[in-house]
Parts: sequence; C-alpha cells; structure tokens
Amino acid sequence: MSTSSSSASASTSSFSIAPAFLPLVKVLLGSSMRLPTWSSVANEFVKIKPSPFDKGEKGSFKLYVSQAAQKGIVETGTLDGVEEHWIRLTVRSSSRSLRPRP
Repeated sequence: MSTSSSSASASTSSFSIAPAFLPLVKVLLGSSMRLPTWSSVANEFVKIKPSPFDKGEKGSFKLYVSQAAQKGIVETGTLDGVEEHWIRLTVRSSSRSLRPRP
C-alpha cells in the first residue's frame, strides 16, 4: 500500500478542522470501509445538498481532497496492483474533536 506524504505528525497539540472540510470528515467517519475509495466518498457527496464544495470556486473533488490532505486532515493512496485510490482520515484529525476552526 502506498500513501501520499500528506499525513501529519500526531504530536501536534492543537488541531481544528476548517468548516469546509467537515462534510468530508463526516462522510469518512460514516464509512464502513477501512480504506474508502474516492468513488465511494464522491458518491456520498452527490447526496449532500447544498454541495460541500462549489465546483466553480474550489475545482474538482480531486482538488478538494488534495486541499484536505495538504491541511493534514486526510491521507490518500492506492492499493498495490489496483488502480483505485483510497482516502482516510489522518490519525491527527480522527483523534481530535471535530470542532470548526474559529
């Protein structure tokens, strides 16, 4: 299994999640899959109204996930020998309270 370099140190004492990424966190927390695929997460986003991200402003789902990874909220990767990408919460984000950043 390969991962992106987006996972952050779990030793950070203060961590909050930007409100724009709370829908992503909630979808991932609600997933029964150990490594949810991008397509399964994207399918859940189709059901959320209003959309958690504005395609006109923030770009594609790929860009949205990339931004969440850069902020240390999620990490992504691919399974060896499989083309499907996965996404999961980082230890840092899943071990903290999900309070929005002020």
